[in-house]
Order: sequence, then C-alpha cells, then structure tokens
Amino acid sequence: MKNTLIIILVIFIAMQFFQVEHTNPKTDIALEIQAPNEIKAILKKSCFDCHSNEAKYPWYANIAPVSWMISRHVNNARSLVNFSTWESYTQEEKDKKEDALQAATT
Repeated sequence: MKNTLIIILVIFIAMQFFQVEHTNPKTDIALEIQAPNEIKAILKKSCFDCHSNEAKYPWYANIAPVSWMISRHVNNARSLVNFSTWESYTQEEKDKKEDALQAATT
C-alpha cells in the first residue's frame, strides 16, 4: 500500500514537468463578434473563456493532468466557434454555427 502511494506521488510529480502552454492568440478587434452590448456581455460571461482568444484560465489549469484536459477543451472549443474571429467566417459558416449553438443551448 505504501509503495503504491509513493509510485502514484512520483508519477504525479513527474507529470508536472509536462506542462502545456495556455495561449490567447492576438486577434484583430475588427474580427470580434459584432453584437448588441447586452448579447456581447452574455457571451463574454458565458462563452468567451473557451470560445474566444480571451480565455481566463483558473489556477488549477497549471496542474497536470487537469491542465492537459483544459487546454484540449479550449482548443477544441475554439476550433468549433471562436467569437474573437467571428467576423472572418462566411455568412454560411455563421449560420451553421448559430444553428449549432442554438441546438446546444436549448
């Protein structure tokens, strides 16, 4: 039992040497979603931490393996819809993303 706990602790400590970088790429403000202030405030509060280049990472996002999961989640979320680059989407892409967002939130 004691050896098992020591092994788990050593593995946990070793995992801390494999950190992922949490980045917020710079984007042109003109590409950010253009919406009424009320809508934008809701999006910033509810969605921007994963679906924008303005992610605010919690303190535990620096502890492996949680850091790996959060990084993967944010990267996947940005690949689906990124409100920081919304205006770069074609109208067809925006329509599809809006439909998907509506389906996911209702």
